[in-house]
Amino acid sequence: ETDWPPFNFFENDRPQGFSIDYMNLLASMIGVKVDYVTGPTWDEFLGLMKSGDLDVMVNIVKTPERQKYLLYTKPYAYNPNSILSRKGEIYQNLESLQGKTVAVPRGFFHEEILGKDFPRIKLHLVTNILEGMKAVAFGDADAAVGELAVFNYLLGRELMTDLVVSGELKLGSESFNQLRIAARKDLPVLAAILEKGM
Repeated sequence: ETDWPPFNFFENDRPQGFSIDYMNLLASMIGVKVDYVTGPTWDEFLGLMKSGDLDVMVNIVKTPERQKYLLYTKPYAYNPNSILSRKGEIYQNLESLQGKTVAVPRGFFHEEILGKDFPRIKLHLVTNILEGMKAVAFGDADAAVGELAVFNYLLGRELMTDLVVSGELKLGSESFNQLRIAARKDLPVLAAILEKGM
């Protein structure tokens, strides 16, 4: 990804972050070379998996819809989902977002779960986490949802001092806090090798 720090981002002409380091270590353990694809949005990456143009994705959350076309490894990182809002407008939990406009990157699992199970939350779809944060800062959304480590990293980097992480987003399944590696469903041997390497 281009900008999902500290897990996966593109800087100094190369992919970087915890997920990239983990995938590189895993690749060395199982004896494969990784060709990283940088540039598409998260939603476009999911489309590349569906079309067979991409073999593996890192830092992906397991959801019912994605299980139709992906095979997952066990988790390699845990990262609580959280709510970001303007200072003085605190949303501490999912219930407090009812009737509010919430910025969500298109294709992120939050879109699937919130769109299906919480129809009273109005989704403001954006390209990435930083765009969602800006939507909150400029008043286009009441809040944004995302992973705690990513929000914390970007808040410091972008000097968005008017925004705060105001609550935890509990969506009903502990697996929504877990980052995994996924292979296409038509590559079960690759998925098994990745799991064994982990």
